[in-house]
Amino acid sequence: MSSRERTLFYVTLITVGFFLIMRFIISPMRDKLSTLNSQIEQSKQEIDNDKTVLSREKAINDKYEKYKEYFREPKSDADMLGDLIKTVTELANNWSLVIVSNKPAIEEKDNKGVKTKYYVVSMETEGKMNQLVNFLYELNTKKRIIYIEKIELSPKVKRSDTLRASITIYETFIQ
Repeated sequence: MSSRERTLFYVTLITVGFFLIMRFIISPMRDKLSTLNSQIEQSKQEIDNDKTVLSREKAINDKYEKYKEYFREPKSDADMLGDLIKTVTELANNWSLVIVSNKPAIEEKDNKGVKTKYYVVSMETEGKMNQLVNFLYELNTKKRIIYIEKIELSPKVKRSDTLRASITIYETFIQ
């Protein structure tokens, strides 16, 4: 081989070696570094999100404490309905309302896969207007989420200040 051929051979050998090193060593390392960098950026973003949540921890805990008392552990249907009847009866007695009749019921509804139970109490009561208003106000401000669905008022007898109220009250429980 002449010196020119030898030089050309070495240059070709160096060029092929360079491309092989690029293809099988440097390129995979660069891809791995790029993947690692993107994972690091994603982790940084998650850490920033976590820092945001942690910085709001006290506010979140305060809100949780505020609403915690509205949520209770699920009980049997009889216990849930019994608790509602007991609460309503105690409030009615506190305001000297006379409970004429009391009809409890349980209704279940399925709304897009979410099963909801309604514990319903339909009751007839008698009392003066201020007693009924105070009863309804206290029922509305209880630490339970109790809804008043329907109220019908009528005088007990003509020209009487005693009213007869037909009230439908319910409480929900989402399963």
